[in-house]
Amino acid sequence: MSTPQNPAPQPANALPEVTPSAPQYGGPAQPPVNQPPAGKPFYKKWWFIAIIVVVILGLASMCGGGDKAADSPTATESAAPASTPSEQETAVATITMPDVTGQKGDAAKKAIEDAGITSLVTMTDVDGEDSVWNPANWSVVSQEPAAGTEVAADVEVTLMVNHDSEDEAEAKAAENQAPDVPREYVAALDKARTYATYMHMSKQGVYDQLTSEHGEAFPAEAAQYAVDNVQADWAANALESAKVYAEHMSMSDSGIRDQLVSEYGDKFTPEEADYAIAHLND
Repeated sequence: MSTPQNPAPQPANALPEVTPSAPQYGGPAQPPVNQPPAGKPFYKKWWFIAIIVVVILGLASMCGGGDKAADSPTATESAAPASTPSEQETAVATITMPDVTGQKGDAAKKAIEDAGITSLVTMTDVDGEDSVWNPANWSVVSQEPAAGTEVAADVEVTLMVNHDSEDEAEAKAAENQAPDVPREYVAALDKARTYATYMHMSKQGVYDQLTSEHGEAFPAEAAQYAVDNVQADWAANALESAKVYAEHMSMSDSGIRDQLVSEYGDKFTPEEADYAIAHLND
């Protein structure tokens, strides 16, 4: 018969063996033995809360900036560059050039300004000898642009003028002629001077105007006396007329010459017309 073996001796410091007991219903659950207690959830930790705060502040800042931009639309509008004059076409008024030939320089200048022309009016001595200081002492002989021309308001205007003292000298010379010259002859001479100087008419054209029943209706003798004694440069008159045809009517040289010599036109001599064509481009 076998003898029972004694159990092995246990170490003195050994822990007693614990047998897990069955859970007791109705009582509080006991934590497992030797298991550390559970930590805080991550959403309660300080670092997570700090991240949430930073995100909220960032969103608030972004929303605040958007509201300011929406509340001030004029800021964007005011930043847009204003249109410059070069981007907008400036309409220039069209004006009919007034006829100022025969007028005093100051009156002619006022008439041009009253018509709406805004540019500087230049006055030049027709003889090229003197400077025009007092326009009131000068009379307009010709003008550029010509009367009746449609021009811009800022067009450059040039008036060829003659000093009144020269006209007075011619008038006095006529008055001081022999006393047997009839008054009507002297009157015809004064009219001839006007047509030749201010309208650049030919000698034959002046004569016809003086004798025409629809014109001055002077006797033929008075008209002949006038054209024979008037101090006029007929060739220069032909040139002035030719310039008008060339610049404002765009005529050819041949057409201009025909108009100058035509009996239905200006009635200049062929020599005067040739002079005008030869110097047309001077």
